[in-house]
Amino acid sequence: MRKTLLVVLTALALVLGFAAMANAAAKPAYKVSLRTSTTSSQAGKFIVVSGKVTGPGASGKSVTVQRRYVGGAWVTVASATVKPSGAFSARVETPQGGNTSFRAIKGKSSARKAGTSPVRTTKVFEWLFLANQAGSFQDVIPFEDTISGVHYTHALTFEDDSNATWRPSLECTSFTTRISYEKGTTDPADDMDLVVDTTPVHGADTETSVPVTTGSPKTATVSLAGAKYLELSVNGFPGTGSYDASLGDPKVYCNAPYLPEFNISDE
Repeated sequence: MRKTLLVVLTALALVLGFAAMANAAAKPAYKVSLRTSTTSSQAGKFIVVSGKVTGPGASGKSVTVQRRYVGGAWVTVASATVKPSGAFSARVETPQGGNTSFRAIKGKSSARKAGTSPVRTTKVFEWLFLANQAGSFQDVIPFEDTISGVHYTHALTFEDDSNATWRPSLECTSFTTRISYEKGTTDPADDMDLVVDTTPVHGADTETSVPVTTGSPKTATVSLAGAKYLELSVNGFPGTGSYDASLGDPKVYCNAPYLPEFNISDE
């Protein structure tokens, strides 16, 4: 009798357990939508992510907002309270350059399984100082410099027959710098020019020449749209005297946290 009762109870427990599992599996998940206030941002700026939760009992509950960088893990960066309409929104930072993804998660309840929104990706652009980036430097010195009385913490100094090359890899839109030269013992007989050479994926190299003069540094800005490589050099050094052409904080505006490694053999 006792054995029979034990078998019956065990069978009943199994049946109830399977029923509970089947009931849990049958629960639908919360439906969560998501959008970002912009598809392009700048490092250090904030954007708004918003969406809607569909399902019973969501009003007044929290939605978790997560952020992920390329190759990284999901990290919770904000939470938002669901309104009676199901809508929610949160203000989140885009602290570094590169494609940045967001998603929203509504936790499970007694009536619904947890729901996760589709992933939304925003391009985040950041100014990258070339003196701090991987590149090929030939007789180019990166260091702090004072150019015509203005101090720069990420300067590059060029001598005759020197150049430097980086690989923007299509992720950068523009290059800008301040430029001047420190006069030596003899005024230059020829004009000096900063040569900005961008190599596109298809087509011939594109060179832009910017005059280098003494006095207050001038600003040079060049588009990097479609550029695979970026090479900087200075032409027209005089045959006599001592001259250093200096770039004040040259930088590129990129959808990336850093430029990729570069070797001269990559060209």
